[in-house]
Amino acid sequence: MTNRVSHRLVRAAIVERIKQLGLTPNIYEFERFADRVEIFRALYEHNGEIKGGFIQRVSGSEDERGTCAPYLDRWQLSLYQSWSDGSASALSFDDWIDSIIDAFERGEALDSSETFDLSANGQAGGVVLLASQPVKFAGVLCHSATLQLTTLRWGF
Repeated sequence: MTNRVSHRLVRAAIVERIKQLGLTPNIYEFERFADRVEIFRALYEHNGEIKGGFIQRVSGSEDERGTCAPYLDRWQLSLYQSWSDGSASALSFDDWIDSIIDAFERGEALDSSETFDLSANGQAGGVVLLASQPVKFAGVLCHSATLQLTTLRWGF
């Protein structure tokens, strides 16, 4: 096994980049759960509404063609926001999605060490919207979106 950058560092850098947008503090490095719905809802509430999400690593693969072994990780970001027809929440939810997409420029390093990159070997980098649909989340009707991000970490 190669001595590569930890997936935990990459995960933390992704979450930090999203939190820096200042739109919600409720972005987690893992999926959260609570036995009681009111406690669960509180994990994702911001300013009296559901607005938050979490990241999961959904796949990974190693490429050992060179002297250092890059490792591609695919991440899935799940987002939730309370539905409010009167305030056109669908539009603000789409704005939130777009701000996350814009925050991850293709080929840009996630942190100052430039150890991990958002694109590799000609594969698409940046964030891609996979799905957006209504769901019941924490007992509340919400907008839901699934975004995907591919990162590259290097090992020596």
